[in-house]
Amino acid sequence: MRKFLLATVLLITAASGPSLAADLPGRMEPTPVIMVPTVFNWAGFYLGGYFGGRWATVDERIGVGAIKADGYTGGVLGGGNVQFGNIVIGGEADGGTGSTSGSSTGAGGLISATDFQFSGHVRVRAGYAMDQWLLFGAFGLATTEAQLTSNGNQLRQTVYGWTAGAGIDYGLWRNVILRVEYLYEGYGNKSFAFSFASAETVSLNSHIVRGAAMVKF
Repeated sequence: MRKFLLATVLLITAASGPSLAADLPGRMEPTPVIMVPTVFNWAGFYLGGYFGGRWATVDERIGVGAIKADGYTGGVLGGGNVQFGNIVIGGEADGGTGSTSGSSTGAGGLISATDFQFSGHVRVRAGYAMDQWLLFGAFGLATTEAQLTSNGNQLRQTVYGWTAGAGIDYGLWRNVILRVEYLYEGYGNKSFAFSFASAETVSLNSHIVRGAAMVKF
């Protein structure tokens, strides 16, 4: 009788084993972690400062050598961008001062010295973004304050023209941008009236290479 009861218990246990195992919760497989690369976002507003070198030319257009000037320029800039995929479009304005001076090296000219000080630009920009790098071109309006010296008389005058250039922006951190760029400024022919009886017409242009650091909001 005892053997019969033991055999019955073993038979019931064996039969119920699979169903009990089926009631246990299954093993949870770990969820794979997908790493999404961070892409720098160029959209938004920014504000910063710049500093660089400047080279200018003053040509009297009377057959004498043009005056070559060189110096520095620095100031503040600000703007904003919108981004469509890899394409970035924006607007920017800047203003600053400095000293870009030079003097005549030959006889025959009426202008003996020049100095460029204040300068400013309002530009539109278009660029191609590659994550943290942005290659861009820019075009717009330029203004500068030019001082000319003729026969010992100095005349300071604000002139207006156009500017074009290109550069590279780098997103150092999420909200910090570094830049290196080149700008050309063309002011055309401008008349400087040193007296009521005399006015000198000169052709003005300059080149700027500058670096900038900006904070993006």
